[in-house]
Amino acid sequence: VDLKPVPAGVSVQNVMDAYIAAKGGKEKLSKIQSLEQTGSMAAGPMALDMRVLTKDNNKILMTVKMGGQVFMKQVFDGEKGSVSQMGAAQAMGDSEILDAKQQADLLAPLHPEKYGLTQTLKGIDKLDGEDVYVVEVEDAEGSVTTELYSVASGLKLNTVRTEETPQGPVNMSTRVLEYKEFQGLMFATKMLQSAGDQTFEITYSDVVLNPKVSNSEFKVD
Repeated sequence: VDLKPVPAGVSVQNVMDAYIAAKGGKEKLSKIQSLEQTGSMAAGPMALDMRVLTKDNNKILMTVKMGGQVFMKQVFDGEKGSVSQMGAAQAMGDSEILDAKQQADLLAPLHPEKYGLTQTLKGIDKLDGEDVYVVEVEDAEGSVTTELYSVASGLKLNTVRTEETPQGPVNMSTRVLEYKEFQGLMFATKMLQSAGDQTFEITYSDVVLNPKVSNSEFKVD
């Protein structure tokens, strides 16, 4: 893909600063002690209930329910974590722990080195007719994720990576279709997730800032 060059003086740090500013700013984001997002995931005719809870920028719980029963659960208590599907729990490995830490941290894009990540601004591309900055993020193991940020709004619009699986490489992407404002902060409320030829639509109907959350929510199975 031929990318347009980035204007002189624009660095990857500028892109990350613009993203955090577009979300509502570092000051407001740093005041969030806890966050609860609830919504649904649609996969074909199946509708699943989703809940994502974070606390203290270092704990995260994600549950996906089907018909009231927990279908998938990911929990990280700040030090250790587990992933369970249909009731069978497995401890998180080192790279999953780093991922969970990053997901729990609302200001993660501002300090990638904390998570062993290197960000490189590659140029400007188009996404559905809109100019986007192309940022490559490489982790400590050499895996690369490509993130696309709107030049106009600063918001992140797409994340693409290739995962090695027993069946061969699989392309994964998360395309943000909609952002909404909650108490002066912007959150992605509608996303299209693709894994190979499977597509899921995730819609968050509610985002609650600073709800009272007990640490027991993050008890690792």
